[in-house]
Amino acid sequence: MIERRRSTLIVTLVLALLSRWPGVSAVQAAAQSEAPEPGVAEASAAEPADDEQAAEAAVAFAPDALITVHRITSTPRGKALRTYGRVIAHPAATFDVNAYLSGQIGEIFARTGDLVRAGDVVAALESPDFVLTQRSYLELLANEERLSILREEGRLPNYLKDARENLRWWGMSDQEITDLTDKKKVVHRLLVRSPQDGIVTDVLVQPGQVVNAGDKTMQNFVVLGKPVVRMVATGKPLQLEIYVPADALGGVRAGSTVVELTDGRGVPAVPVTDVLSELNKESGLARAVADLGAESHHFVLGEVVPVAVRQPAQNGIWVPRSAVLRQGPEPVVFVRSAPGEFRRRVLRVTNTADGWVAVGNVAVGEDVVTGGKMILEGAYRMRGGRSSSDHH
Repeated sequence: MIERRRSTLIVTLVLALLSRWPGVSAVQAAAQSEAPEPGVAEASAAEPADDEQAAEAAVAFAPDALITVHRITSTPRGKALRTYGRVIAHPAATFDVNAYLSGQIGEIFARTGDLVRAGDVVAALESPDFVLTQRSYLELLANEERLSILREEGRLPNYLKDARENLRWWGMSDQEITDLTDKKKVVHRLLVRSPQDGIVTDVLVQPGQVVNAGDKTMQNFVVLGKPVVRMVATGKPLQLEIYVPADALGGVRAGSTVVELTDGRGVPAVPVTDVLSELNKESGLARAVADLGAESHHFVLGEVVPVAVRQPAQNGIWVPRSAVLRQGPEPVVFVRSAPGEFRRRVLRVTNTADGWVAVGNVAVGEDVVTGGKMILEGAYRMRGGRSSSDHH
């Protein structure tokens, strides 16, 4: 109420000043001459005005120099949902570093967030079975009778090759296998190494934990493996996981919805590639995913960023929100009907978007007032017009 009285006072003062300017006094005089006399206004307020009187009362006058307008076009507008997203790894970039031997974890050398190079040791594994397997391999090499039989059958090269390959599957390096063959040097701790460069995202075992990697006997080369750490390969594209309220999920579609970053770093918008409708039980939010692709270098894995999910543009007649005047429950605009003449119109709103309102009773090509609305509202009131809130 105080703000309304203050706005009315300001507009009244502006109109009073305008009446002293050349070219404005006639307009002001016309407005005053058409204003109802005291007593008459009270009587007429109790009676419904006819259409002609209502249309006349809906006109306000002001110099064009004090008014800013926007010309209505048929440009489609879209909504933008303000939310946030988290940078995640692309599924194709995620891999596990496995231990291919059952045993006990002796040490862990990697932590979450560590940058690991190909060949770096991430864990050490201890296993009596592995030691026994190496000694069985040495006994085979020392068994001339067995080697002679394999040689006569033509299977010796392939047998030895398979045995060495099996040791590689367990995680032994070529140098360790060579030392075992030439120097009879048995490895008591198997070092688990990363096969490629990457960033550790999860450590899946703890020191002292016993892991079962499957059967690793010399008679069975089936390798199952046990994940020790999970990593994301460096240099691979990242993804953005966007969190979407359940009631807004219907407007998010793969391929037609784009995501814009709103943190000012100037990264181009990226399209949504997948929509996951399952809601998070704690937050009640659904998720959408966008591939960052060539823009991945702007981001850090696990980073949380503000985003705007921009939905496809929709056709309609869109009026800028800056033109809408709220007077009571009804939104209104002033539409220029002639130079210095503006008609007050109650809007029929059909949709909304960022900074825009879709309406059904404004035409393409009309000029709606975006600056000077309160001046026109004051002039409208002085001519006897009332807002819907004045009826209560």
